[in-house]
Amino acid sequence: MCIPDIIATSINAAITVATAVETANENAKETNLVIQNQIDMAERERVNAAYERQEGIEESRRKRLDAIRNMAEIEANVASSGLSTNSQTSLLLYEDEQEEGELEALDILNDAEISAKKHMEAYSQHYSQARLTSLKGKNQYRSTIRNAVSSSAKQLVNVGAKYWGQNEK
Repeated sequence: MCIPDIIATSINAAITVATAVETANENAKETNLVIQNQIDMAERERVNAAYERQEGIEESRRKRLDAIRNMAEIEANVASSGLSTNSQTSLLLYEDEQEEGELEALDILNDAEISAKKHMEAYSQHYSQARLTSLKGKNQYRSTIRNAVSSSAKQLVNVGAKYWGQNEK
């Protein structure tokens, strides 16, 4: 073996490392796209959770206002029938309507919160997946470079050992 073999092996090793770096960079770009997609999905889930909560608040407010309107209608009906609006029966009707409206409003809020929590769980899963993908991508990048450098170094050591072994004879 001669010096040209060492030069050729060195060039081959450099090409191997350069190719590995290029491959690792391309893989990193693809991984970053996947990560960005996962983060986008997570963000959509977070926005959906906020929307669900806000819709629940608005719907429960409307339900309470409906109950107040219904109480006013009951009061008008009671008054038009000639009964006292302050009678025990009238007050029980008002109280029942108010309680029913409040229970429906609370059910709406509860349902909205359950839905929002499901969106937040999905948000957490997408975000965790993005972090995991990022870690895997970093490890793959490092591994690709490390393996190329290690392989190239072994080639150089083998050629050097053969060269020096021949020259010692």
